[in-house]
Amino acid sequence: MQTHRRGLAVALAGTVALAPLALVLAPASAADTDIRINEIITDSATVGDSIELTNLGSTTVDLSGWVLKDDKDDRTLALPSGTSLAPGAYLSVATDPEDGTGFGLGNGDAARIFLPDGTTLVDGHTFPSHSAPSWSRCADGTGNFVQALSETLGAPNDCPLPGSAADVRINEIESNGDVVGDWAELVNTGDAPADISGWKLIDADPEHDFAVVPDGTVLAPGAFVALYTEFPAPGFGLGSADTVTLYQADGTTEVDSHSWSDGHAGTTYGRCPDGIGEWQETTVATRGSANVCSPIRINEIESSDPASGPDWVELVNLSDTDVDVTGWEIRDSGDAEPTVLPAGTVVPAAGHLVLDDLAAGLGGSDSARLLDPADAVVDSYTWTTHAGTTYGRCADGVGTLTTTVAASPAAANDCPGLDTAPWPGSEEIATSDLAETFGQDASGVTFDPADPTVLWVAQNKAGTLRKLTKDGDTWVPAAGWAEGRDPKYADGAGAPDTEGITIGPDGAVYLASERNNDASGISRNTVLRYQPESSDDQSSMSATDEWDLTSVLPAVGANLGLEGVTWVPDGYLVRNDFVDASTGAAYDPATYPDHGGGLYVVAVEGTGQLYVLALEQTDAVEETAHLVATVDPQLLTNAGPAGAMDVSWDPERQQLWALCDDSCDGVSVVLSVDDGGAFAVDAAYDRPLGMPNLNNEGLAIAPRAACVAGRKEVVWSDDGDTDGHALRSGTLPCTEVGPEKPQRFVVKRKPRIVGAHRVGRTMRVRIGAVAPRPKAARVEWRVAGKVVRGNARTVKARKWMAGKRVVVRVTFRAPGYQPRTVPSAPVRIRR
Repeated sequence: MQTHRRGLAVALAGTVALAPLALVLAPASAADTDIRINEIITDSATVGDSIELTNLGSTTVDLSGWVLKDDKDDRTLALPSGTSLAPGAYLSVATDPEDGTGFGLGNGDAARIFLPDGTTLVDGHTFPSHSAPSWSRCADGTGNFVQALSETLGAPNDCPLPGSAADVRINEIESNGDVVGDWAELVNTGDAPADISGWKLIDADPEHDFAVVPDGTVLAPGAFVALYTEFPAPGFGLGSADTVTLYQADGTTEVDSHSWSDGHAGTTYGRCPDGIGEWQETTVATRGSANVCSPIRINEIESSDPASGPDWVELVNLSDTDVDVTGWEIRDSGDAEPTVLPAGTVVPAAGHLVLDDLAAGLGGSDSARLLDPADAVVDSYTWTTHAGTTYGRCADGVGTLTTTVAASPAAANDCPGLDTAPWPGSEEIATSDLAETFGQDASGVTFDPADPTVLWVAQNKAGTLRKLTKDGDTWVPAAGWAEGRDPKYADGAGAPDTEGITIGPDGAVYLASERNNDASGISRNTVLRYQPESSDDQSSMSATDEWDLTSVLPAVGANLGLEGVTWVPDGYLVRNDFVDASTGAAYDPATYPDHGGGLYVVAVEGTGQLYVLALEQTDAVEETAHLVATVDPQLLTNAGPAGAMDVSWDPERQQLWALCDDSCDGVSVVLSVDDGGAFAVDAAYDRPLGMPNLNNEGLAIAPRAACVAGRKEVVWSDDGDTDGHALRSGTLPCTEVGPEKPQRFVVKRKPRIVGAHRVGRTMRVRIGAVAPRPKAARVEWRVAGKVVRGNARTVKARKWMAGKRVVVRVTFRAPGYQPRTVPSAPVRIRR
């Protein structure tokens, strides 16, 4: 579980000292509706967390006893007796004073002001993140909250200027090729921030609904923002001959427009240079960042060779022709010692050029910049520390620069992590619990396989088990479960920090706990079994069985242990020749005579691994666990370490799902037993487009019995309870039901790519053959690991594909058989 840091509050000169709520209950002024929250400061480097009030009225208002709260009703502060606010004046309140009587404001929280009764809300604002530097009303007291230019407690807000038609321009347009959806990018070409809240985009069809810029969107000078046009629904797509027009918030004042008529761009259409240049087809799509107009890019940087070799910068050519770079320059963060490329220097078509005779060495905090003979910056990258290996674009030539797995001068970059595909279900996501049901810490979530109208949720910290039922589209507490049940260890003591949950084949609830919250600094990885419905106690429950995994799993920190648990039936494992790593032989259920009918899989945050376990189930309470296998879901956090926050078995697809939270941008993977008898990653998926990057720590896949119109529900649980909601729901397509024991296809002939592997030529796939004959075969084309076309037998090689590897993956399906995906041998596109 991850916690969210709250800013340390420091008492401010001229601010109000706060009193406990019970001390003052003064009557309210008749002009209470004139009082507004005007500015909110969180996580500031200079002042403590603060809320500023202003008076819009014409008379002074007595604020004695008025109550401030954040997003929780139990965190309250009252203004002292005698506090008043004159017309047009400002009052700043430090919410987290040093005496500990207040509350901090979190990274995604709320600021609210109430009358002295503590229940009558006067004004409030919920904000999505820490202030940077200030959440302020623009205009003062009456406008929307936006990120202001500076902190101005006790004074008028420092508001960005409204967006100017002369400064904000359409900069890049994606109408084909982004597998998520079409989009348009805006840029601020001016020298002042521009508030573009509510501005609107539309295509050539005036009957379409606008795509609207979210409230609070302020573009800094030179900054970019991109909007998908197809989401949220109904949205609109962009055609091969179309127009994108940008309007101000009134929907009639035109700001900018661009039309095209000669087909989709192979990449995107973009201005070169950004914001002011002519439109052209870009080299690489760069949603939300500067356009790439030159085929030459900085591709890899070595600033600290462990073998004491020279520093070097590698260039890549994304075009299908050689590019002469005579007179171009490489500079570090300064301009004193440029490296001028000599006459005859050429970056080969679809190739790399390493420059290792640099006039200025590259430091631990430095830059590498590429400039053309006109002294224009073509590409650049800045870093603050040496890379352990090198900094390289991932994917090669087109991605962002990141730390590579290993240096690869003059060759494609060796990139970490998985290639991800769009979420395979609906991109639309909706909150699906009642506000304030959980109040943070909802971690594990699972459907009851016997009744898909029941959802179980495990809360950490509080350690509470929740049972929910469906009311329309909303999950609500089940009858008798309004407060949930607090799990205890088998002896009736302790407070397990329950992070993961599953329902076993016996119908019991199994919880995964990483520690006892009564001794939170000590790791205690335990799986616990409960029968909550059989307990007469409506407030707590004791475990019937405990499996202490301390000696079975690697040692990790107390808050980095068990995060998820699920159950996989023996039938699937045996049919697919799963290998027991402890014996090196095929898994034999008889090896573990007391384990029941399947194995449990747990996810551990600190290692990022999944562990397959046989849990003995005897008459004892303290049971024995056996480690059968370790599985790497290949989920890497943005900071580098591996991360795994939940694991869930999907019996319909016969696959494991593993989930990472916001530290991995919400990526999930599906795994199945491969031909070598080990669980391996079949695919990796981005979070749905409609899902913000939340601290999702739980993932539940509904059973097939919940299918409606060919789709079934997926539920994510957000540990941060963002906007007062912990549960969000989407869908996945249902698949056909086979017999209880699906069979496995036998591959007779692998798929093969045929035709000329050259730019401008069309390739086709021979899908191969499996036995028995499948009912369906779905084709997926991948270039450099990215999906570029689905369910098509042909694809045309475009210029940007030159030098890249192309693979076709064919997935075979038939009733009664486990879907099987077979890749072709790769081919490389030539010029």
